[in-house]
Amino acid sequence: MADLGIVLGQCHKEEPSEQLEAITQAFAWVSIGILAAFLAEFCLQLLLFGPRWLLAWGHAIDVTVVSVSFVLALVLKSTQLEVLVGLLVFARLWRLARVVYTSGQLDELEHENKLEQLQLHNEELQKELQASQGEAAQLRRRLGATDTEAMHVAK
Repeated sequence: MADLGIVLGQCHKEEPSEQLEAITQAFAWVSIGILAAFLAEFCLQLLLFGPRWLLAWGHAIDVTVVSVSFVLALVLKSTQLEVLVGLLVFARLWRLARVVYTSGQLDELEHENKLEQLQLHNEELQKELQASQGEAAQLRRRLGATDTEAMHVAK
């Protein structure tokens, strides 16, 4: 176990290669771009739904997490503050959890809307059925009356 610690310590002390540094920088820019897209989405939602949209705790937390992540990503890009990396990862995981939660909510809302539409359609069909049954009863009465009249005439 001590050998593993020594090996890891030695690997950690080595300077990263230029290629690894370039890949790290590319991922940092991709991350900043994605966060900027989320911020743009929030701005559009704020314009569409108004300030009232932020009253929902989930939206407020989303905006906070993405904003903090964006600022941290910009700060971390120019510094080597490794402690903030943990905060950034946590913030992004929270955002992922929110996306999963929101997609679940959207599915639930879609099912509720579909159920409501089916219930309304069922009520309409029930009314049509009652009207048809009433018409059928009237036709039976007429048919019965005409049969009775025909029997009286025949006698």
